[in-house]
Amino acid sequence: MTLVNAKDDTDPITGSFKADGTAHDKVLTSIDVVIKPTLEKTNITLTVKTETGETEQPAYIAFVSGTKPPALPDRVKEAPLPDASEDTLIKNLVAQLNACYAIPAAQRANATTNEVIAATCRKFFLNDDPRSFLNDGRQVCSNGNSCAYSGLFSPAFDRITFSAPEIEFRYPDDQIRLRLKVTLPAGDVRYSRFRLKRVGNEFRDGGNQYAHAFRVRPWTEVRRFVNRPELSYYASGVNIFINNEIDGSGNFVFEKVVVTPPGGVSKPLEFFPQSSQSFLVIKINGVQTSTNNLRLAGQFIDPTTSGSPRRLSVDSKGALAGELLVWGASPSGANSGGDWTDAELDSIPEISRWKAEFYKRGATAPVVQYYETTSAPLVKAELLKGKWAVLTDKNLTDIRDYSSPSGSVQLTQVAPINVAWVVPEGAYAPNEISLSGFVSQVSGSRFNDFNSAIKQTDRTGTINCSRQSNTDQHCDSTGKNYAAAARGDGVSLSAYDERDMIWVSWAWSYLLTNYGK
Repeated sequence: MTLVNAKDDTDPITGSFKADGTAHDKVLTSIDVVIKPTLEKTNITLTVKTETGETEQPAYIAFVSGTKPPALPDRVKEAPLPDASEDTLIKNLVAQLNACYAIPAAQRANATTNEVIAATCRKFFLNDDPRSFLNDGRQVCSNGNSCAYSGLFSPAFDRITFSAPEIEFRYPDDQIRLRLKVTLPAGDVRYSRFRLKRVGNEFRDGGNQYAHAFRVRPWTEVRRFVNRPELSYYASGVNIFINNEIDGSGNFVFEKVVVTPPGGVSKPLEFFPQSSQSFLVIKINGVQTSTNNLRLAGQFIDPTTSGSPRRLSVDSKGALAGELLVWGASPSGANSGGDWTDAELDSIPEISRWKAEFYKRGATAPVVQYYETTSAPLVKAELLKGKWAVLTDKNLTDIRDYSSPSGSVQLTQVAPINVAWVVPEGAYAPNEISLSGFVSQVSGSRFNDFNSAIKQTDRTGTINCSRQSNTDQHCDSTGKNYAAAARGDGVSLSAYDERDMIWVSWAWSYLLTNYGK
């Protein structure tokens, strides 16, 4: 590939080049290539990582192996590209992070005062000041998931290492989003993303300066029904996470949030808070669902089960029922069951920008934020090749035995929830487990509890009850155990790959009595 602005005329097959940040090396660092084999072909997407303004979508081309690639959009020919020094500056930043976490926690930061005290660590932030950092509403402090850089305050993160830097996105004002591989002392691997700004000859972290948590990730799923195995299926779509914020008085912060996908994926979606959910859920056709996922296509695991899994979420008149999930309509509207075809899924860009408008209670105008994906939903042919972690046979049998009469489990019988799983070869090991259920049979309100402190080497974990708001009644008066009326019906194992795709394996106890073959 040749870019005029890179001053590159190297033959990509026979030519040679230097890894010095110029010419062809600049081209290679300015493109993102995703190759996805399917059963019969390979889908290739090439995105140019040029500076992209807030309301723009990145420039890309998509094609199938064996065909001639289309031309890149003209606008990339003169788009700003990084200078030759950028690679060195990123290497310096990674080295500085590693030097920071090589310092013992007691010398890195003070957990009591939430102060970062080591100069080596402070220098990573804008103006050497961790207090200036803000990312998705989180600031630098010691309180676990509610804080950013909480590992600075904990000995458990001594000598973690950062490696494999990859620029995912470029913004105006010399800002980038950088992905790093994070290796914990026990060998556990995570991937972290940093919104960095270049200041002179250094990159510094100030965060994205957004006040609220908003993320969009491709959703790759297997849903197993222990009481109706013939209805188990694979699904592909996107997960849209918006944190269900509660103010100091225990009230919801948001009236609603409107999310606008990139062109062609869906019309704008409205999200609303629920008292027992940690995230906002989608309301569609006037019905508030229990999900924050937009599913696009599905495939029953049992080849003898006909039709699309989306029919499990609608009744005979097309109204939301059953699973109460949200399935996006096919762009053509002509596909069997409304699913997206593989060709339509292929048309979704790997790197794309989503918009969220946060309507806060009492505010006159929404707060606007954006999020950029780094991968697209899988096509059905890719789903069929996927591998997931799965609950042990004993766990699956226990769920079925407890739930077979009613389709759910009375949680006071089994709390705390102990989960065990196996990871087949080629599957991603989970780093989060969760329990889903409803507060009571009368209210019908859903809840979700989770444990995100799971290591990739773990094969067991525990889920505890966690109250989300003052009106949440799925925990008992202690706030730690499950209330007598609370019932569980789903357990999930979730893994996040290097390109931010979620691989989730569900076990559900639904009876789905009204939905046969």
